[in-house]
Amino acid sequence: YTMESFIASPSLGFYIVGAPRYQHRGRIVVFVERVANHKQIIEGTQVGSYFGSVLCSFDFNKDGTSDVLLVGAPMYHSPNHGGLVTMYTFNIRKREFVLAGQLRGIDRQPYSRFGASISEVADLNGDRFMDLAVGAPLENNNQGSVYIFNGGPSLPITFSQRIEAAQVSRGLQYFGHSLHGVMDMSGDELPDLTVGSLGRVLVLRSRPVISVQTTMTFTPDIIKMDNNDCNAKKQVKIKVCFILTKITADQLDIQSVITYNLLLDSVRTQFRAFFKPNERNLTATINTKTNFECRDHIMTIPECPEDSLNSIGNEVNFQFSGLSVNKLIGLKPILDPRSSTKRFFQKLCMNPITILLCCYFSHSENGERVTKDSFHSEEISVKFAVNIQVKKVEDSTNDVNFTVGKNNMKKFVEHCYEVENFGLREIPVNVTIKIPVELGGKPVWSDQNTLVIPNCTVSEEGPSSNVDFVEKLRKDQTLVRHRRGGGGTLKKFNLKEVQLKRS
Repeated sequence: YTMESFIASPSLGFYIVGAPRYQHRGRIVVFVERVANHKQIIEGTQVGSYFGSVLCSFDFNKDGTSDVLLVGAPMYHSPNHGGLVTMYTFNIRKREFVLAGQLRGIDRQPYSRFGASISEVADLNGDRFMDLAVGAPLENNNQGSVYIFNGGPSLPITFSQRIEAAQVSRGLQYFGHSLHGVMDMSGDELPDLTVGSLGRVLVLRSRPVISVQTTMTFTPDIIKMDNNDCNAKKQVKIKVCFILTKITADQLDIQSVITYNLLLDSVRTQFRAFFKPNERNLTATINTKTNFECRDHIMTIPECPEDSLNSIGNEVNFQFSGLSVNKLIGLKPILDPRSSTKRFFQKLCMNPITILLCCYFSHSENGERVTKDSFHSEEISVKFAVNIQVKKVEDSTNDVNFTVGKNNMKKFVEHCYEVENFGLREIPVNVTIKIPVELGGKPVWSDQNTLVIPNCTVSEEGPSSNVDFVEKLRKDQTLVRHRRGGGGTLKKFNLKEVQLKRS
């Protein structure tokens, strides 16, 4: 019914024949070149699948030896797919064909007859590997479709393009019934794909493929935040370049439009760089015929940003639009799908850092050690942005009223505070709480031991004096407790249920 050759090596060749109706399941038989007896038999797995009705040997890298054998079973049926292509590779050690994978069409097409035609196609995407076309002529209610699989170092698993009959012309039936794609039929120096349908043959032209690489450079390379004037601003020149490379083997003059967007400090909500005040986005367009285009933009950075230690991450993304090639109406270049349309670049901000360098020198004379060492220290200034907020919770006690002359009157006092670090870096935080312990030489608290805050220590206790209560607080003559915390973003602590008494 079908026959195909397979070149495993310059000295080893095979002939493969298909018998799609053998015992209703189908089979393929492998014969060694110049040997009468067959080498291997591979059976179909499903009744009525027509396994072996289509055969195609595929040389991906064009080195003269076959890389994979494709076997079509267009009547294969599953709940979501109609048709199946099975791939086999030749195992040199076992000297036989082994299963390597399967190809299928899209879901929800149980009667598409995927694999009714299989054809090796010349390099369509410019990666120097041959490509593969598979027809599904009954897809979309008998209109048909063609699937393109790009070759490469490994076997293709998913299709790169699906061409529906309705995208090509109205009224087509059984589009993809036959395929051929190794010639330039249109004279544009690009390979074309010829597709057979009911009563018509169509030639589909391939298109020039353009690879685009994005680069971004900064002048100056490093931003030195060494000015104490926070009203001053730093300006940095950004150079954005697009490198266009045509990867298909044609000599056509191409034109394209690149629309790109720059986003400064893209990983932050509160950004530290801008093109205009409060604007960190910029959109621009490049019309190009060349293979290298650059544009310059000015980025402004305030002298005292919230965080001057971490780099500023900038993002660029672009859209590529090909323009029609002269004298070839409708032929437009397309972007290589391997080109990344979004890139992320970092700009280093550098603050002066305080470092204490201590150098000790000792030497010996005539084998005797000199006990006096030479010492030198150098100190470099540092500047670090800190954004810490201490906030009292609304439910905290603001004031306490009591009646003079009454003894054993007790009031409960509760104070709650939140300490939050809004910076990006975790830093140690010390919070000092001032608590009055005496008033007019008399203790304020019924039991001073109740003044307990987790992780706090008493650092000092001022002398008692008979002065104005508020004025005393202002002069720090109070019990001081310190809360020492790590670098977390939010710390909470309570001073609660301590008893206030009058003596």
